[in-house]
Amino acid sequence: MSIKKTLYSIIFVIVLLGMICIYIFLKPEKNLLKLKPDYKLTVIELFNEYSTNEEAANTKFLGKIIQVNGTIREINTEDSIYTIVILETEDVFSGVNCVLSDRYASKRKDISTGSEATIKGECSGMLIDVVLNNCVLIDDK
Repeated sequence: MSIKKTLYSIIFVIVLLGMICIYIFLKPEKNLLKLKPDYKLTVIELFNEYSTNEEAANTKFLGKIIQVNGTIREINTEDSIYTIVILETEDVFSGVNCVLSDRYASKRKDISTGSEATIKGECSGMLIDVVLNNCVLIDDK
């Protein structure tokens, strides 16, 4: 193989990797408002499945679109990009952590601590809380 062909091959691979990186970083966020949830549960049902058998729950829910309803325990808006809504469970130390993106900032004013909420998000598993990302608030009205 000549030096010229090797150089062209290396340039091709670099350009291809660059295009893949650009696609990954610039692809739009999923619009979960339009997607049908894989599962609809109460917060307590979701949390109980994880606290009973985390491995089985991960097999069932990880990467899936989950719609949960429950009572808001806490709203954290310290980060200007995300709002984190923690929904109450029967465990005083753990809950369901729902990360709302800034894309849905206009809906944040409709929620308050102690109120009921229906939230749809992509399940990322359990740390201390069960974590749902890319969340959207669902109007049940």
